[in-house]
Amino acid sequence: MLTGVYTALITPFKKDQSVDFAALEKILLENIDRKSDIVEEKLDRKIAENEIHFSSTRGGAVNFGHTIGFDSVADCIEIKHTARSRDGYALGAVKCAEWLTKQSPGFYSMEDYLRDVKIL
Repeated sequence: MLTGVYTALITPFKKDQSVDFAALEKILLENIDRKSDIVEEKLDRKIAENEIHFSSTRGGAVNFGHTIGFDSVADCIEIKHTARSRDGYALGAVKCAEWLTKQSPGFYSMEDYLRDVKIL
C-alpha cells in the first residue's frame, strides 16, 4: 500500500520546486485507508488516529530551503529542497514577467503561468 503513496508523492512537485500541498493531502487520503481527515491548523492536542497533520513553519534570516516531512512513531520521511542562491528565484520572476507581457490585460495566477508553459 505505501509503495503507491511514495510513488504518487512525486506528482505534486513542480519543475520550479514548489509543492502543491492540496495534491499531497489528496494523494495521502486516497492511499492510506486509516486516514480520513486533514488538519492544517496548529494543534494543542495529540493528532487523532484518523488525521494527517500538515503545518508550515518559516524560520531563519534567509529562507533558501524547505523540508517536507512525513512523521510517524515508526519513522520519518523527508523531502528537502535547498537553493544555493537567489538566482533561481530571480530567473523565475523574470520568466514570469516576460510571459505576462504576452498576455491580455487581466488577472493571472501562478497556476495560469505554469499551465501555459507546460509545467502543470
